[in-house]
Amino acid sequence: MRDELFDRDFQAGRADLFAGVDRLVHSVALAFEYLHQRQWDAPWKHDRRRSKKAGVA
Repeated sequence: MRDELFDRDFQAGRADLFAGVDRLVHSVALAFEYLHQRQWDAPWKHDRRRSKKAGVA
């Protein structure tokens, strides 16, 4: 009985730990995605001032 209670608590704690690690990894991945976008995204791709009617793609 005592081992079952320990195992139940251990498994619950382990699930919480893995969920926290998953959230941390996801946050780090989002940060790197943002930094990559800022570093490598060409600013002229998003120039909204250019007119499409002027023939500029």
